[in-house]
Amino acid sequence: MIDEAHRLRNVYKPSNVIANTLKLALAGKDKLLLTATPLQNSLLELFGLVSFIDEHTFGDLQSFREQFANLSQEQVFQTLKARLKPVCHRTLRRQVLPYIKYTKRLPLVQEFTPEESEDRLYHLVSEYLQRENLYALPASQRSLITLVLRKLLASSTFAIAGALTSMSNRLKTKLRRQESSGATCAEHATRVRKGRRFRTCGYAISPREDTRVWSCGSQYCI
Repeated sequence: MIDEAHRLRNVYKPSNVIANTLKLALAGKDKLLLTATPLQNSLLELFGLVSFIDEHTFGDLQSFREQFANLSQEQVFQTLKARLKPVCHRTLRRQVLPYIKYTKRLPLVQEFTPEESEDRLYHLVSEYLQRENLYALPASQRSLITLVLRKLLASSTFAIAGALTSMSNRLKTKLRRQESSGATCAEHATRVRKGRRFRTCGYAISPREDTRVWSCGSQYCI
């Protein structure tokens, strides 16, 4: 029996060494996974937990993606529910109240007035997160990461500091890689303006039709 089993949710990734080691060690054994959050960021995490119990329920990763890519379709959603039913059981808190005595929580409200510097930081970070082009965050996870960052921001300056430092380091790494890749964006734009289409440093160079801005990878060259 494994409690806090959501920590195994990324077992489908080869890079998750601990989860894969446990999966291999417990292969062929009866297993019970306990978690209050089987699904957090991606439906693939549900695939990971189920595959830890039985690899044949969903098949391989590619098959799962193809079958359940669009849960907005009722038939796809019902198929997923039917596939989960034999291996997944959900228990609500009200169903276990006769057996478990939960701690009675009393919320205490404390008035808080941020300092001028904290208020300025809040607005600066908020404005940054609202930018249309935000290279610091993966496009596929931008909404989720933005929520996390706002939660940290509302907590304290110390809580958000680590996240901002990580974002800064990631951007610096991207810049160093681009600088070492060869020709600069300005050089790319100059060559494209001469009417030649070719690949340089692994990027496809092509003009945008609506403006006089040239696209070079994820960067825009004027």
